[in-house]
Amino acid sequence: MLVDSELIGFLNGTVDSISAVARIMHVSRSTVHGWIKDGKIEATVVGHRFRVRYSDNTAFFQQRQLEYGKKPVGAYVPDELRRYAKWHQLLDAMTWLIKVSYSTTKQIKKRRFRMDTLLANYLTLYDVSLRGLQTALQPETTVSRGLITDDLKRGWYNELAFALPLKPATLGVSFGDLNTNEQRSVERFAFPSWRITAAYYSTYFYLRSITLHKQPNLRLQEHGAAIASFKNNALGPLSRTVWRFPFDISHSPEGSGRKQRRVVRGLGHLRHKYCHHPQPPHRSPAQLVDFIYQTFRRNGQKRGKPRTYTFLDYFHDFRVWANYLEIDSLLRLAGRGYKGFLDQNLSLALFFIGAFAELTYMAVFGEQAYSDSLKGFLELVVRSETVGDRDIVMIPHYQRLQIYRRLGLTSVWIEPRFTPDDNAVLSNGIQG
Repeated sequence: MLVDSELIGFLNGTVDSISAVARIMHVSRSTVHGWIKDGKIEATVVGHRFRVRYSDNTAFFQQRQLEYGKKPVGAYVPDELRRYAKWHQLLDAMTWLIKVSYSTTKQIKKRRFRMDTLLANYLTLYDVSLRGLQTALQPETTVSRGLITDDLKRGWYNELAFALPLKPATLGVSFGDLNTNEQRSVERFAFPSWRITAAYYSTYFYLRSITLHKQPNLRLQEHGAAIASFKNNALGPLSRTVWRFPFDISHSPEGSGRKQRRVVRGLGHLRHKYCHHPQPPHRSPAQLVDFIYQTFRRNGQKRGKPRTYTFLDYFHDFRVWANYLEIDSLLRLAGRGYKGFLDQNLSLALFFIGAFAELTYMAVFGEQAYSDSLKGFLELVVRSETVGDRDIVMIPHYQRLQIYRRLGLTSVWIEPRFTPDDNAVLSNGIQG
């Protein structure tokens, strides 16, 4: 892979060899010689060797890069965007795997994805049921329903804080939806570190509510203890029920990524090129799994003794980076596209993780307890004028309830005061 120093040298004129140009343009040396011979690029001869300067051929090289679907070689990329990309690329890989794994071939080819359809297909494929969740989890008899309910509500609250103000397309996660939601995403991510933090805390409280079923005496004030307890006590049962691919990609000092690669082989359509990631370097689903796994492996080995590293660990580290280390850099995250993709990817991840916590809560305490808690929460946010009556049907908490009903996971219902609009869950788009 091209190192940054070589690219920078090419742009400023200190790197001009045929070999370097070939690596930068992702072609062979003979191709570069052919360009020179055909007069497509200018070159000089120094000591019996061709030298090619970027400044003499700017238009040609930029056009070549555009043809490969990349930014022009001369495009300036600030350091803070490079650092941000290291975090977001993994999140983008995760969400792309969700999209192509739980969509139809037609939806993938047309690049049309909706969160309600993705979640419904995911729950259907893995035959998720409340009875199965309750059996797999085998919660402690001393669990505190009050503590778990409080954490579930904290997850709801932080997800709502992340979701407001609502986007025009609340369920769409297609490229077209990025354009529809562009202006609202710019508003929502005026301070990206705070949005990332809200998304992390929602995830953290959702997963901590599950962990409390297995370890009632968890030290609630310590994030490290809660994350470790999640991995040691709740991750195993969840992995047999709702915590499936790609959320179950993880690295442990004694483990490997073979399990996740088997999942890719099991979903046969993922081998086709139309499932490759749309952004360069256009990794296949199998390559995305390896990319995520290797990133988790490196991160897990950074702090002294190697440790198991999961998606929750990644989210925690991303939040620390965003909220404590790179606030100034994230304030310079001015590109609408950057904010739109980050908004969409975090929304999709939260939509799924919120479902895992809600279904676990229903499995252990019953559908009515879940309904009462959710109804109380929704009434509170309406009464506080956080969300208007008409908007309740468009927040993720209410949208997931509609999915559970249509899949037969619950019969409880909270009657909306107004008829849902186009953002409501599709009545004919979910297989139940």
